Amino acid sequence: SSYNPATHDATWTLPTALGVDRLLMTLDSTIGATVDPSIHIAGNTAWNSAVLPGDVNGDGVVNASDLVAVRNQMPQYLPVGVLPQAWADVDGSGTIDNTDVIAVGNRAGKKLP
Repeated sequence: SSYNPATHDATWTLPTALGVDRLLMTLDSTIGATVDPSIHIAGNTAWNSAVLPGDVNGDGVVNASDLVAVRNQMPQYLPVGVLPQAWADVDGSGTIDNTDVIAVGNRAGKKLP
């Protein structure tokens, strides 16, 4: 875990990839100081998050909309000078290509619990 007080960015590194699930992370006013003494959280803070590989549009299901969203981020479909969005790199390879589209297709129909 790390915290950059200049940019207010906190990073948590997990030991393994997350599976399909809904997550809740709660921080209280004392936990920040264990990461970095400069972190000050006013009261309790909670974030909800969902993890569903292939659900790039965040609607809770992997479907054709996700396939189209990933395909549209492939370099050949983007306007010149526009950078692709990192979320479309479904397989984490650093490149958005047919492998990402296939990864989404292989997960078609999966839903969050």
